[in-house]
Amino acid sequence: MSDLSVIDVSALVYVGNTSKHYCERTYYGYPVGGIHYLMRYVTTALIKRNGLVLCFDSPSFRVQIDNNYKSGRVKNASVISQIETVYEALSSCGIKCEKYDTYEADDIIDWVCQANVGKYESIDIIGNDLDLCHSVQNGVRFVSVCSGTNIVHYGNFEYAIVQGKRIRFNTISAYKVFAGCSSDKIPSMRLRNGIGGYALYNEFLKYVDQKYPDAKYKLLVDYRLPVAFAVKSGLFEEDEQQDVLRRARLVYPAAPPEDVSIMTTFWSGVNKGKLCEFLSMYNDLDSLACITDRRPVLTDIQKNEIRRKAQSLHTGEYAADHNVEPVSKAKVSTLMLDAFTREF
Repeated sequence: MSDLSVIDVSALVYVGNTSKHYCERTYYGYPVGGIHYLMRYVTTALIKRNGLVLCFDSPSFRVQIDNNYKSGRVKNASVISQIETVYEALSSCGIKCEKYDTYEADDIIDWVCQANVGKYESIDIIGNDLDLCHSVQNGVRFVSVCSGTNIVHYGNFEYAIVQGKRIRFNTISAYKVFAGCSSDKIPSMRLRNGIGGYALYNEFLKYVDQKYPDAKYKLLVDYRLPVAFAVKSGLFEEDEQQDVLRRARLVYPAAPPEDVSIMTTFWSGVNKGKLCEFLSMYNDLDSLACITDRRPVLTDIQKNEIRRKAQSLHTGEYAADHNVEPVSKAKVSTLMLDAFTREF
C-alpha cells in the first residue's frame, strides 16, 4: 500500500508567505513564497507515488453560531491571492482540490481520514494547527509545519498537544470545548460552581472512565460525548448544558454532506505538462527540478498575467475586491439535548 498526504493548503501557503526562507520570494513583483512552500510538499508526495488530497477553506458556518469565532485574524491579501492561484492552477493540472461551501479545511481533512484509514500504509495530515490532531488514530499522524511542534501520532499523543498538560488520546476536541482555544476566540468555560478549564476537562475524563472504561477512538471523538457529560454529570445548569452543545458545534469537525465524494490524486493522473508550466510561471525551480530538467518558456501573456496580479496587490485593488462581508450572527436553534445524548 502507498501512503496518503492530506494537506491544509491555507496553512502551508501562510507559513511559506511568512517564513524567513520564503517570504521575500517574488516573481515579476508577485509574491510566490507561499506557493513555493506548498509545492515542496505537493511535488514530494506525487513523485513518491503517494496519494494526495488538497483541502481548502471556505467561509465557515461556525460564524453563524458565534460571530466571535476566529475573529481578529488578519486576512493577508497576498496569502489569499496565492491560495486562489494554487486552486485554479492545480485544478487545471488534474490535481483534485477539495473545497465545499461553508466548511473549513479541518472538516474536509477529517472526512478524508475517516474514509481512508486502513486503505493506506499511513496517512499524514500536513498543517500547522493542532486542531487537526482530532483525526489522529492508528495509521494517521499529524505532521506539523511549525517549528518546535512534534509529529503527533498515537504513541506520543498524550504529551505532545499542550506543553505541561496531559491530553488523553483522543480527546483534544473535548479539551477545547472545556478549556477553550485562544486562536479560535473560544474562551475557557467556567461553571457557576467554580469548576472550569482544565479541571472541568478532567471531570469529563472521570465521567468517561466510569461510564466507558474501554472507550475506543470513534466514541472518544463523538461530539455528543461532552454534551452527555454536561447533561448527566449533575455539574451543569441548563444554560451551561446548552453552552457545551454550542461549543461542541464550534470545535468538532462537521459531518460531511451526503453528496461529498473525496477524490485522491496520484501521479499517474496529473497533467505533467501543465504542472511544469505552472511551476515555471511562478518560478518554482526547486519543485520543477523534481519533475523535469527542462523549464517551459513563458509567453508574454503569462508574464503579463503575473504582472497584473502583482499590480492588483500593490495598488490595494485586490484587497478591496476581496473584502470579507460581515456575517450576521444567526440565532442558534434550541435543540433537544436528549436527542444528542440518548445513545450515551
